Amino acid sequence: MIRELVDAGLATAANRPHTSRVVIATGAMLSPRTLGHELIVSRVSAIAMECGWSWERDVADRNEHLADGILTDEDGRRIGVEVEMTRKTIKRTRQILADHGRAEFRYTGVIYVGTADTMRYISDIATRTGTANVLRGVAPAVAKWNQDIDNDLLTQFLTDVRRTSAPTPHQLTFDTPAPPPIAPRTAEAAIAPVSSGASTSARRYSDEAFVDFRTRIDPSTLTDDDRRAGRIILANRLNRADISGDERTASNVRRRQQELGLA
Repeated sequence: MIRELVDAGLATAANRPHTSRVVIATGAMLSPRTLGHELIVSRVSAIAMECGWSWERDVADRNEHLADGILTDEDGRRIGVEVEMTRKTIKRTRQILADHGRAEFRYTGVIYVGTADTMRYISDIATRTGTANVLRGVAPAVAKWNQDIDNDLLTQFLTDVRRTSAPTPHQLTFDTPAPPPIAPRTAEAAIAPVSSGASTSARRYSDEAFVDFRTRIDPSTLTDDDRRAGRIILANRLNRADISGDERTASNVRRRQQELGLA
């Protein structure tokens, strides 16, 4: 895969002293292992969209655990996605599942996609550590040795999750279908149309919309859940900017908080 990317002019392979071979792609330096993970995530996202889900990357505060992606259905219900190819320690796995349980304003519950033995391990840890309520399901859809994806298995899994996903108190369904979440840096898609009679408790804006400072958000279109989520997201981003001394980001966050009445 690395050779194919290099031949296509999409990456540059390089050797660094005392490190394994790396790939420099789109300005980012990735190890072959990380590149493999990102390619699987991309393929999972493509299959998910074919199944009717919308897909976005998690943009939580970097001090929090980031899911590999977030699925959203036509009713605005959101589920985190993790691609897991190898086992982490029991303690670390339990911590990650607990973090997913606390991400209620970004998504509710998480699904895992990976190898069969890793999926059995995740399910077992969730059951043994009391975090099974967070786990919406596992899909043993990735071959261990060549990382090939079983498209049919994953398609059926994502379709079943979409059918059985029930509304939660802070993710109530829309009276009319909600638009998909925004694409990164797309101003036209950041503001969802307001449908008459829509529930005031449904998320209309993705996490990314709040921190895309080039896109204007009309405060009157925010739902109650948007306000709760936006307040947390912007406060976390401001705290991180203050700690790192990033005055530009801090200024943008404070302006956004004032614009939306979330200071």
